[in-house]
Parts: sequence; structure tokens; C-alpha cells
Amino acid sequence: MDAGRHLTRASGLAGLSAAILVLAIALCIPAPAFAQENLLPNGDLAEGNGQAPSHWDRLSLRPDTAAKTFSWVRAPGELGELRITISKTDFARWRQTVKLTPGWYCLSGEIRVEEIDPGTDSAQMGISVEGRDLGWSPDPRRVAGWNRGTQYFKVGESTGDVDIVCQLVGSTGSARCRDIRLVRSSGPAQRGSWAVDLETIHERRPGRELRFKPQPFAKPTGSFWTVIVTVLLLIGTTASGWLALGVPSPAQGASRTAESK
Repeated sequence: MDAGRHLTRASGLAGLSAAILVLAIALCIPAPAFAQENLLPNGDLAEGNGQAPSHWDRLSLRPDTAAKTFSWVRAPGELGELRITISKTDFARWRQTVKLTPGWYCLSGEIRVEEIDPGTDSAQMGISVEGRDLGWSPDPRRVAGWNRGTQYFKVGESTGDVDIVCQLVGSTGSARCRDIRLVRSSGPAQRGSWAVDLETIHERRPGRELRFKPQPFAKPTGSFWTVIVTVLLLIGTTASGWLALGVPSPAQGASRTAESK
């Protein structure tokens, strides 16, 4: 019986040691190593109805629909895709608007292009805030395959809605996006990572709007007598011009007409 008790106690201690070891390892692994919750609804593009993925909408400038196609592609065993195909130059995007609390976020995803000049940066995945687009384009050296990009951005108290976009601008061809993830972050993962503070964009915008805002005319300044003097000077200048050219003034013309009669 003593041997059995010792064996049971040894097994229990071994199990406890293993649990402590696993916990210690888990505490040592940085948070990004664990799968974080995707804050972007339907970021994997697995849900939808017909040809429209849930939570995503389409936007373009040209009203004609024959020159462009918005597609939601779902092949068996593959990730869902957002696809834009354009035959005439246009601005077209898939978009999802999210409301985020202040803090750092990391957006990542894959983009691929077909029949597009890789040097134009026409196809982009990223964010759009207050009319400003911030995103990444496929690497020109790897334009034939999927390109994964990552972008860090900071949301402030006054930051408005953030649009997550997959877009094709100013070019014909096809752009495809997939595996779009938005997670909270403690900041850029490493020095040199692309990061932007959206609060600075919001703070600069009111100044630009004020600079181009129409202003009412200022109240006239000066004296009433200045107007009278100006009118008299104009009359004198006009009369001297008539005399120099030998053209009779209106008063002289009227007098000559009366004498002829």
C-alpha cells in the first residue's frame, strides 16, 4: 500500500509540475503569438447572401455598372475573396465601416492584382479616415502572387469612423483581397513598422477647412466725402479725355443739336 501511495503522490507531483511548466511557458510567450479576436466582422469573408458578403458594401464613382464588377469569391477549401474588376478607369472599393475605441490597432491582410501596372499603386488595402486613404499596395517584385501587408494605426478620442477598404483606383484590371484581420495592439511590433496616429489627421483637418472656408466681405472703411471726391475725379478725367480727342461732351453735343434746329 505504501508503494501505491508513493506512486500516486509521484504522479500527482509530476502532473502539477507539468501544469506549472505549461503556465510558465505561456506567460513567457508574447501576446501576439496567440490568436487574437478579429474585430472586423466577417473579415474571413465566409458569411454572406448571394453575391454580397455580410458587413461589406460597394462604392464607386462611375454610375455605369457594365464597366466594373464587384465579386465575392468562395472556392472550396480556399479563403473567401473580395474582387474588383474594372474595364474603364474608375474609383471602386469594397468597404466596411467600424467604430473603434481609443488605442492602437493592427490591420493585416493579403492583396493580389491582375493586369495592373505594379508601379502605379492603383490597388490598395488599408484604411480610409476623413477622406484620406492610408494603405499598402502589392510588392512590384511579387505582383503575380498574394502579398501580405500590415499596418498599425492609433485611434484617438476625436477620431471618427474608420473604413477598412480594398480598392482599385485610376486603373483597369483586377484587385483581390482576403484574410483581412483587425486586432488590438500595444503599438508597432518593431521599429520601422508602418504606423500612423489618426488623431493628428483629425487635428490638422479643421485648419485646412478653415483656410478654404468662404469668408464674408469686410465692412467698408473710409469717409462719405471720399466717394464724392472720387466721382468728381472720374468726371474730370472723362471730360479731359473728350477735349483731348476733339470729341464733344454730351452737354456740348446737346447744345449743338439745339442750335441746328
